[in-house]
Amino acid sequence: NGGIFDVTMDMNTTFNTITNATAGTTVTVIFRQDATGSRTLTSNMKFAGGAKTLTTTANAIDIMRVFYDGTDYFATLTNNYY
Repeated sequence: NGGIFDVTMDMNTTFNTITNATAGTTVTVIFRQDATGSRTLTSNMKFAGGAKTLTTTANAIDIMRVFYDGTDYFATLTNNYY
């Protein structure tokens, strides 16, 4: 139901697929650490440079962009928005 998702993390998260994705699907996910922080991301997507570690500081913001080619999910993660 849209291509931008804003998630406030209050637990560790696993993100491996996009429901009903078809070739060409792209999404942007904004991960916001809660006031506690230390929340982690587990994913089997293919990340640019292999970088898939979230900033774990309380209230930190990271942005992940994902592209699905019909077979694989390709992701980029940009850290440390404040």
